Amino acid sequence: MPANGTVLVAASVVVDDHCPIACEVVGDQAQFTLGHDDGRELFLAVSEHGLEALVDVATAALAQIRAAG
Repeated sequence: MPANGTVLVAASVVVDDHCPIACEVVGDQAQFTLGHDDGRELFLAVSEHGLEALVDVATAALAQIRAAG
């Protein structure tokens, strides 16, 4: 049984200009779906603290990309 905070499944996805991203808040989780609803989408469930960390990392990455452009 995996310990709390471990990755259960390793997967990769490319999020480009045409990749749909949807989010639904269910209880204490933000549940993201990346990709088309064709059986090849990626589902990501994130807690409040996980979402804060994701936003921080994504904000820093966006700043680096914009600074390089």
